[in-house]
Amino acid sequence: MEIDRLRDLGAGIAVDDAGAGYSGMQQIIRLRPDVIKLDISLTHGVEKDLARRALVSAIVQFAQDTNARVVADGIETEAEMRTLKNIGVELGQGHHLGRPALAFLVLKSVLSAWLAKLSCGPNEKGRAIRHALRKPNGSDISLL
Repeated sequence: MEIDRLRDLGAGIAVDDAGAGYSGMQQIIRLRPDVIKLDISLTHGVEKDLARRALVSAIVQFAQDTNARVVADGIETEAEMRTLKNIGVELGQGHHLGRPALAFLVLKSVLSAWLAKLSCGPNEKGRAIRHALRKPNGSDISLL
């Protein structure tokens, strides 16, 4: 199977939109993903709907049995987050957890944290940043 060859090369497999119909259970069983990302249709209102909670619980149990991680998409309220956490979902994304950020701002935060750990002077840090952010054509990306 091609998937096994990819895994042998160190690739991880993720299934997006689980529960939306696009990522059917048969597909999840066949792929044996490392990450199962729940569709927003399952997370929205999960605290008020027994059927949604039961399906999320079954997916969490499947993930535990197969050493996969579950990510809940579209967490919009404290009640949704609390319910998903109680079911066993450990990872999530959504406006309740944080607004989307531009990739540049995320990169800037990561680099700032990384540079704070470096024990070199400002000139060396600047060179390290420019080297790390060099585009393939050789030009630099500027950090503000």
